[in-house]
Amino acid sequence: MFKKKENKVTSLSKSSLENQKTQENQEKRKGFLDKYVDLIKMWDSVYDEYRSRYNPERALASSRRLYMDSNFTYSGTQNVTAYYVIDELPPEFEMGYRATLRSIVPEGISMNFIESNEPFEINWDDPKVKTRLSVLDEVSAKNQEESSKGSRFTQHKYVKTAQKDERLSLSVEYANDATLSDQDKRYLYKVRVMIILTGHRGPEFTDVLKDFEHMCSHRTGMQVRRVTGIIADTVGDFSPFNSEMSKESKRKIRSTFTSDELRAQWHPFEQGVVGFGTTYLGTNIETHSPVFHQFKRDVTDAEIVIVIGMSGSGKSFEMKLLATQFAANDNMIMTINDYEGGEYKGLGTLLEKDFQVVSLDLGMGSGRYLDPVPIVPTGDEEMDNTLFTRSRKNIIDLFRAVAGMETLKNYAWIPLIIERGVDLFYSEYGVSIDTSTWHALDGCSIYTVYNYLKKYRPNLEDVLSSITEEDKKILTEDDIKELYKSALKDFQRDYIYFLETFGAYFEPSKKLNNYFKYPVYLKDIIDAKLVICDYNMRGVPESQLSELDAILIPMNAATVAYYRTVYPFSRGLYNVKIWEELQRFSSLPNAVEILKTPITGGRKAGDINIVASNDPVKLVEKDEFSLFANYTLAMVGKIKSPVYQEIVCKALGITDLADELAEIGAVIEEDEGLVAGYDQVHAEPYKKAFVLKLNSGESAVVKADIPRVISDTPLFRTGVIAQDKQ
Repeated sequence: MFKKKENKVTSLSKSSLENQKTQENQEKRKGFLDKYVDLIKMWDSVYDEYRSRYNPERALASSRRLYMDSNFTYSGTQNVTAYYVIDELPPEFEMGYRATLRSIVPEGISMNFIESNEPFEINWDDPKVKTRLSVLDEVSAKNQEESSKGSRFTQHKYVKTAQKDERLSLSVEYANDATLSDQDKRYLYKVRVMIILTGHRGPEFTDVLKDFEHMCSHRTGMQVRRVTGIIADTVGDFSPFNSEMSKESKRKIRSTFTSDELRAQWHPFEQGVVGFGTTYLGTNIETHSPVFHQFKRDVTDAEIVIVIGMSGSGKSFEMKLLATQFAANDNMIMTINDYEGGEYKGLGTLLEKDFQVVSLDLGMGSGRYLDPVPIVPTGDEEMDNTLFTRSRKNIIDLFRAVAGMETLKNYAWIPLIIERGVDLFYSEYGVSIDTSTWHALDGCSIYTVYNYLKKYRPNLEDVLSSITEEDKKILTEDDIKELYKSALKDFQRDYIYFLETFGAYFEPSKKLNNYFKYPVYLKDIIDAKLVICDYNMRGVPESQLSELDAILIPMNAATVAYYRTVYPFSRGLYNVKIWEELQRFSSLPNAVEILKTPITGGRKAGDINIVASNDPVKLVEKDEFSLFANYTLAMVGKIKSPVYQEIVCKALGITDLADELAEIGAVIEEDEGLVAGYDQVHAEPYKKAFVLKLNSGESAVVKADIPRVISDTPLFRTGVIAQDKQ
């Protein structure tokens, strides 16, 4: 019985053990299945990411600055970046391969290269090196032997082998010469290259990746490998903060064996970014990148911009490109002196919808003139102290212009009639340098002053003003009376001539050609966003101008420029002055003397002077305005004559750009004046292009890249185009 009971217990124990074992097996099976399922999920995820390696839209967008998945890195909701490494370069490839690869990248997508260079030195005496070279020699000899035994129908089997042997042989030969030369020693490197493509999420970026890979494999022959799964590690290997790649990374990222000589040729001298700032000057025809310039980096920077080129070169188009941008700047106003007239009518029409625009016809016979008599205080004490003196001078200069040079020379009393008459006018109205007295000038004009010129009579002091103090001491009373009597006689003669000359212009019944019929006052122009002064000289030779017309054109230009600088500057604004066809201004009598300060001065007020000319040689020959020694930006367009090109290059210090200027000058245009090709920088790059030189020393060849829907509007239509259409 005891034995039976023992057997029962044993039986029960066996059953328990079996159940326990079964449970353990089930748990093991469940654990295995769980791991298997997890593994399947993992590989399913990997496969899914692999299938989506060209689809940057797969990842959920985030506002974070940087996040990633196994295929891309992301920044914000739009930006995406893909990474490649070069596994192998072909036996022969163009040194400028980077530019070739960049050529497939459309606008908005960037391609950047990062190199990791590991110095490498060959110890030709090392037994291992000798052994390896010996093995290579034996293998090459064997390959040649086998190739020689084959028939002409089987030679194809040995082509690749022969090419590989030849490449190895040339490489060893080059390395030997490069490293053992005493005079021209080269250094060897193992170069690893990463290529980074960045753009916006979407199908366009996907197409770029596929086009890039296709170009690499089919056109350049290089083998590139997309970095996926280990992006962070690979990017870290190329980081400048990483002193050296690990051995594992070096095994994963294949290198190219090269010398410093060949490596340097991989980096051609390509132009980078030219200029900086907010004003668009044009698009670089080499890099297709926009060129900007920053105007008014400093309050007191007086800037001179020179834009020159023959008729039809695109000069006026470029000027309007600049003008439209200045118009959008809240800190700038513009004053345009359009010598030929009508060029900026479209700009005025555009701006007058939102700003005060004043268009002044100051041409011959217009009857419009700037009346300098009323004075408006600026509120700036220093500036106001000069305004009274300036106003007085402007009045005197205007009357002297009416008199003419011969009259002033031959009739000695007339200059004194003008000066004393002006002073008499101020005295009668109680006007002085004190700004509180200036309100008395409201409603006055040069006609008011003219009436006081007529009232002037010489006194004894005026008579004696031309006599020295020493002579006065020896004069008797009778001598003085005789001098005074004689002076009055001369005065009477001059006064009659004065009335005849000036009366023709200022007497109501005798106005000559209505020269001073329509006055423009300071209050009309000082606060305008844009003032356009048209002199309407298109097709009019300077020889047809009267002496008065010839002097009034630069005088009005200088006066308007002065007041348009002073008043805006007192309000924290800068005056942008555009001088169209300055060489024609300079051909007028005394124009250089009158305009030199408005053009090259204004340093304290920070003026921007933009000078345009279709006859640059005339400006260069004498440089009467000191433009070429003081310019901050120069843009030179089409000049056909090689001789003139050379003259301009020397004057501007751009002899290094002579070839580019020659290319621009050689362009043949069917319609010289028509704006063509501005919306296609790539097509005919030198057409309507400009050589650009900054005072920083930077230079480029640019052309305005403006969509035709804008360039064809009246805003950009030039006078040349208008003439063609008539």
